[in-house]
Amino acid sequence: MVEQIKEMDRRMRVIASQSHACAILMTIPGVGVQTSAAFAAAVDETARFRQSRNAGA
Repeated sequence: MVEQIKEMDRRMRVIASQSHACAILMTIPGVGVQTSAAFAAAVDETARFRQSRNAGA
């Protein structure tokens, strides 16, 4: 099970490294691979928000 977790962590890092949104989010202190990937997946298309503050609502 530990090896599976390590493999999934490695895969998430690869995917996050290819995402511009994740790269930007990970510049925020305390935001890592999992948080940036989860937020980017939840927001999906940023154009649907008129203002950036609406994305967190």
